[in-house]
Amino acid sequence: MIINEQLCRASISTLSEVSKERGVEVKGIISAVAAAIFLSGCTTSPNLLREAGPDETYVSTKDVKDIAMCIADKWEDRSVVVTREMEDGISVRVPAGASLRYMADVVRKGPNTVTYGYYFMVIPITRDPMMAAIQNCQ
Repeated sequence: MIINEQLCRASISTLSEVSKERGVEVKGIISAVAAAIFLSGCTTSPNLLREAGPDETYVSTKDVKDIAMCIADKWEDRSVVVTREMEDGISVRVPAGASLRYMADVVRKGPNTVTYGYYFMVIPITRDPMMAAIQNCQ
């Protein structure tokens, strides 16, 4: 399963780099390849996303619940959101079928709150609004 996820991430990463180099001409190709990868069984779970490491990390002095609810509110404008209480914080997730598309783990670390943002199988052309929401809630 981990090998499959690493292959999926590598494929998407390569496609993202190609799109930055060549611009608009490869958008259709990227969409088609991303759909093919998705349909071929590229899935992930919260633990697999965590093992791969966060895509973005933020430190704040705000309360864990305030940040998590802010992210959930902003994400609900675009998708279905699921929250889960963890031992040291709250996980906010956007599911995509049996997999995940976005996840934010908001945890207390000493006097600060740390937010780890993750995404899977997403090819942002500009600043991803879901990831921007994580940053804006800090």
